[in-house]
Amino acid sequence: MEQAEQTRLCREWAENVFYGPSYDDITLSELPDTYFWKPVLEGLNDQFLYQYFQLKNYPGVLFSGPPGNGKHTLAKALLNSLWRKRGIPEDKACYAYVQAQAFPKGQPPQETVGRVNAVFEQAEASLKDGSAEYCVLLFDQMEQYNNVQLVLNAIGEALGEYIDSMGCARECFLICITEDSALYNSSLFPELLCCPCENPGLRQRRKFLRSGLTYSVPDWRSPGSGMNKDIKLSVSGLSVDDLAEQTEGLSYRQLSDFLFLLKMELVRQGERSEYQKLDVSIALEQDTVLDILEVLHRPQPTGGAVVIAQGAAVFGQSAAAAANAQTQTNKDPKDMSSSERLSYLEQYQFNGD
Repeated sequence: MEQAEQTRLCREWAENVFYGPSYDDITLSELPDTYFWKPVLEGLNDQFLYQYFQLKNYPGVLFSGPPGNGKHTLAKALLNSLWRKRGIPEDKACYAYVQAQAFPKGQPPQETVGRVNAVFEQAEASLKDGSAEYCVLLFDQMEQYNNVQLVLNAIGEALGEYIDSMGCARECFLICITEDSALYNSSLFPELLCCPCENPGLRQRRKFLRSGLTYSVPDWRSPGSGMNKDIKLSVSGLSVDDLAEQTEGLSYRQLSDFLFLLKMELVRQGERSEYQKLDVSIALEQDTVLDILEVLHRPQPTGGAVVIAQGAAVFGQSAAAAANAQTQTNKDPKDMSSSERLSYLEQYQFNGD
């Protein structure tokens, strides 16, 4: 393929990876404080801080770590915060979203480099012709890229030219996402703010659980009154410290699933009389909670699976199996055997990130 034709095809491809954000999208300020990197990212690219405290003006961020620890949630929230806090109109902001299929196996090296360059060139063209005032370039699934080192080198070279020509901190920002921390060896990543999103340690798990087991909900008896119900969950015979130790190895996503399932057990096990109080305090059965933990510690599928306790036949499960699942769903957990509880819990599948 001639060089001119290849360049044209790369440019056409790059035009299709740019999108317009929305004011309805989540921002960093809307994330819970349990996201460790939230306060760091909120101060990123603050010109006042850089000027008066001589902080490094990072042109981009690298999120790394296993699934379920907030890489994509943080990336999306950061993406939307960067242009909104500058007061840029919605129709003057854009972002490129590049996934692994952009660099498939067997792709010629010149096409790989051409696609990287085309993304940066498209962003530069949008800024120069006034169709955009701020661009975010997001490279996702980087551990799956073919010729990944070639891609990283090309991004590094393009980013260097980009900063020199336009001032990346003001008009454009780079976000990289990977599950493989070995990519840190690339010469690109020392230039980025590295945010490892690893499985939470004991202190983080304890804080996360303590926060999630005590919460407030609007008092449904008095709509619009502003009154709240304070709910406190506990587990018979297990303290928060015990639960923190039992949840070792779980991601933040799995911890969220754990709290969700505990709240579902609150609904199933709690007495109706308890729900009428403003202060609801319920101790869950230890065996049930340990069964939940056993399921969560097993390898979980990745990809956008959802809760399938109801309507399991839609996902290809036989009608007989679906009927059996429905029967177990309707059965009181207090009457279930340990094996029945495990079977019931295994109907749940969780998102990876």
